[in-house]
Amino acid sequence: MMPSSWKEQALSSVVKSPISYGVVQTGEPVENGVPCVRVVDIASGDLNPKHMIKTTREISNSYKRTILEAGDVIMALRGVIGRSALVSAPLEKCNLTRGVARISLNSAVASPAYVFQFLNAPQFQSYIGRQANGSALQEISIATLRKAKISLPPVQEQQRIAKILSTWDRAIEATEKLIANSEAQKKALMQQLLTGKKRLPGFEGEWKDRKLGDVAQIGKGRALNSKDIQEGNYPVIAGGKTSPYSHAEFTHDHAITVSASGAYAGFVAFHPYKFWASDCSVVQGTEKISALFAFYYLEFNQNKIYGLQSGGAQPHIYPRDIASLIIEVPSIDEQKAIVEILTESTSQIEKLKNYLERLKREKSALMQQLLTGKRRVKTVSDREEAA
Repeated sequence: MMPSSWKEQALSSVVKSPISYGVVQTGEPVENGVPCVRVVDIASGDLNPKHMIKTTREISNSYKRTILEAGDVIMALRGVIGRSALVSAPLEKCNLTRGVARISLNSAVASPAYVFQFLNAPQFQSYIGRQANGSALQEISIATLRKAKISLPPVQEQQRIAKILSTWDRAIEATEKLIANSEAQKKALMQQLLTGKKRLPGFEGEWKDRKLGDVAQIGKGRALNSKDIQEGNYPVIAGGKTSPYSHAEFTHDHAITVSASGAYAGFVAFHPYKFWASDCSVVQGTEKISALFAFYYLEFNQNKIYGLQSGGAQPHIYPRDIASLIIEVPSIDEQKAIVEILTESTSQIEKLKNYLERLKREKSALMQQLLTGKRRVKTVSDREEAA
């Protein structure tokens, strides 16, 4: 139950000006024009005005209702429906496109930082998702957004809640940057180690160009219909990823899968366990090539493998396509040394990703408590009264 000092209000009742969407037609891009925030900018998290499309000042001025000020909240009305961002100084005087709404808050009753957190909370996102309409292009209407309810504690408490949650945001952002840096370092390592540009101490001799099919064992998975599945402990791999199903039998152990069909035909994954391979090709190590060395090579060349797709509506990649790939092969001992380094790098990235997921889960749980009043926070006035 909501605390007695809290109020539930329509979003439209806590704004300085009506919630509105942006420019319908931005026209041809204009150099040095007015930057306009698109849904894709919110989705990517890149809100740098230098990277945005630009419209003429005349067009922007005809949509003065959505010219941004610091402290506004903007929300995607389509695509990544409900995803929001808090407007900071660099976005001031920018405008919006048709798919984005401006929420200009009355800070006397609604802290922008608090509202931003509330709109991004799982419970509000779930509500917005249920309000979406349309089939090919789902979106929510401005009228729906205006009517959406928001729970508001007193402003001081709003500010305190927002401050606590923003601490988690900074931790999440810092971890995401660490992951990005670690992935870039791994890519640089792969560029050096998998091409022979950097040799590890103690190894000499030339690497040999070989067709992957000449050094690895490559075959097709075995189709498994849902009616034939016998519940068991072995995951069923289809499309290169783990499906919701598990089976009583397995076809492979510690092997690589390459998705065989669909939009992601060519997706590469390594499975360090026993599994049933279904709609995918399977690459296994031999005495000539380590399975993990082959995996890191394929992972490093992921975009090249996607380029092997053939067919129109339903792209395919066949075992013969994978077998024809040329790979530079060092001795098996040098392969193992390279794999050890790349596996350590991969392990560090996985640890960071697991930590990131933990932070997100913990923040989500905290939002559920703080944004509903189930858990209260002390404000400056509370502490003064206690004193």
